[in-house]
Amino acid sequence: MRRIEGQVRGIERIIEEGRDCENIITKMEALSSAIEVVGVLVLDNYTKICFGKEAPECIDIESLARAIAI
Repeated sequence: MRRIEGQVRGIERIIEEGRDCENIITKMEALSSAIEVVGVLVLDNYTKICFGKEAPECIDIESLARAIAI
């Protein structure tokens, strides 16, 4: 999350500096990738917690289906 925060600040800075669109788009792609990684980690943790042997009562197939669809 700190990496994402830093990337957002970096995008703000290059916009304020008036740098070219290529720099902005490159930074935005890196931000998008970082957000995707966090999403994968959240989904991975959710499946481990809710489908692990420790917490079988947590299983919510509809919630998992919505998360995967997103």
